[in-house]
Amino acid sequence: MSFLLPHVTDILDVIIMSVLIYFIIQLIIKKAGGLPILLGISLTIFLYIFATFTNLKMVSSVFRSIKDFWLVLFIVLFQTEIRNTLAKLGQGSGIKEIFKTEKEYFFQTIYHSVSALSFLKRGALIVFEKNNGLDEFINNGETIDAALSHKLLLMIFNTATALHDGAVIIRKGRIHAVKVVLPLSNNVEYIHQFGTRHLAGIGLTEQTDAFVIIVSEETGRISFAKEGVIYPNLSAEELQQKLRDASDARFSRIDR
Repeated sequence: MSFLLPHVTDILDVIIMSVLIYFIIQLIIKKAGGLPILLGISLTIFLYIFATFTNLKMVSSVFRSIKDFWLVLFIVLFQTEIRNTLAKLGQGSGIKEIFKTEKEYFFQTIYHSVSALSFLKRGALIVFEKNNGLDEFINNGETIDAALSHKLLLMIFNTATALHDGAVIIRKGRIHAVKVVLPLSNNVEYIHQFGTRHLAGIGLTEQTDAFVIIVSEETGRISFAKEGVIYPNLSAEELQQKLRDASDARFSRIDR
């Protein structure tokens, strides 16, 4: 039965193909509108396999006539992404980027965005939804449901845009809503120490299990609120640790 055992080359073959497939899927998803494109490609492949096995001659003939152009079409659609990825590989950072987990990407994006907002002294309220749904607060804001990105967070909290007032709600790793008005804390101790932005962040954590990052517009200082308690004047490194300790909102499950 030794002929049934896989050889080293077989294992290597499977690993390389798995990495390539993972890379292609990531490439498609990261592109604007990537998920519909991925679904379209998956449906096309399914139809091709179905037509082949069921002997649908006309459909199979059409697919066979265009299959030689699929690679060219893929390169045309994703030429920018492919060029950027190859450039990263040439710089030695590409492999690390490909294997970076979603969780790590989530933390790093928040960390770098908040550090930039602090440096620029842009006031910000970033809320991370956990198990308690925040729909009652989201309803008074604007729902956008966009992929989390450093550039988008900086744009939202730019005072030149109409979106900078209020809070951003992060739901399951995505920017779900902007311009959200939060309830203010009635804690007398905090009222005497902090302004409206900080009181809003604290107030939400008094009523829900969400946690909140607050960036001061006056000083650029970073604060973190959780369970009705605020941790002010954090360094970027301290904030990163608070985020990791608070549990990851991207992977929190909220049943609807």
